Amino acid sequence: MKRFFYCLFLVIAFFALNVHAQNQKAADFYNRGLDLQNAGNLDAALAEYEKAIAEYPKYADAYNNRANIKYSRGDIEGALAEYTRILQIDPKYSIGYYNRGVMYLEKQDFDAAINDFTKTIEAIPQYAMAYNNRGNARKSKKDFEGAMADYSKAIELFPKIFEGYYNRGILKQEQNDIQGSILDFSQAIKIRPDYVEAIAARAYSYKLKKDFASAILNYNNAIKLNPNESTYYLYRALCQMERGNKDSALEDFKKASELNPTDPTPYISLAMIYSENKQNDLAIENFSKVIELKPTETFAYMNRAILFEEKKEFAKASADYTKTIEIDPANAQAYARRGLIELKQNRRAEARKDLEKAIQLDPNLKKDYEAFLIEAKKTK
Repeated sequence: MKRFFYCLFLVIAFFALNVHAQNQKAADFYNRGLDLQNAGNLDAALAEYEKAIAEYPKYADAYNNRANIKYSRGDIEGALAEYTRILQIDPKYSIGYYNRGVMYLEKQDFDAAINDFTKTIEAIPQYAMAYNNRGNARKSKKDFEGAMADYSKAIELFPKIFEGYYNRGILKQEQNDIQGSILDFSQAIKIRPDYVEAIAARAYSYKLKKDFASAILNYNNAIKLNPNESTYYLYRALCQMERGNKDSALEDFKKASELNPTDPTPYISLAMIYSENKQNDLAIENFSKVIELKPTETFAYMNRAILFEEKKEFAKASADYTKTIEIDPANAQAYARRGLIELKQNRRAEARKDLEKAIQLDPNLKKDYEAFLIEAKKTK
């Protein structure tokens, strides 16, 4: 939900004009490459760009388009090398600085990205996307004031830059300017109605504002646009819980777990709902899934142990309390509840030791467990 938006400057819509006078043959290769790239035949396009570069080694646009194809295929290092080569050929090729800045953003080299976007801005002062992307780099370096200024400048230069509104909205959201974030997300959505990330981000702002009805409405719209994003169902479920719609929440948590089965979060919520509904077997099943995904989650061990106690499966409950203590030796409740099980089993020495440890760790437990400790100290 909080990812940045930026784009490459693609030189695929313009046919070679300035190269004609220097090398018509290179221009012909380049133009064929453009046609092929626009048609989606990238391998053939690359071959034509390589012919153009072989014919005219200083052909910056050909390098740029070749780099863009490499980037589109996930070859960040290859694209970065191409853009650097362009700038060695022509240090005034501002598009190269911009696109290389995008590569540095991808690599999280934010200082280098800021430097390249600044050079782009110096060459093209009206280029709104360069400000937007420099804002992303500055935000990543926690220069929030600089990032805010860059996003605002991008919007000033190009009022229809939905990415700028979205990125500024995220920054406002993180700085707790919730109403300001909603206004920015709304403007982004007005410009681009299918902007699902902005719709989901606005939903989250409404959730933070505790306007759960508006949040649910926005998550509904986000799900229509992208029904396979698990977090939309997860957050909608949390909003449904806040409104007391437990059944609707249950279905959303299930859907979230189906879409992202490696995320323990929805399983925790499912387990808690089933536990409240006295569906202990289903609750145990879901707490077990949480433990499988996150073996150090003491909350799951503790709650599963309580459910095992209710089922009178004391050995399993005791094992879960023991595991909790292994992970968190300061967990007083785990010692106390294990001590009660030991007391029921007439294992008084172990019970006494656990209950004393629980009270030592948390003296507030004395009022609840002192009577049991007295019983454990009795000899029979």
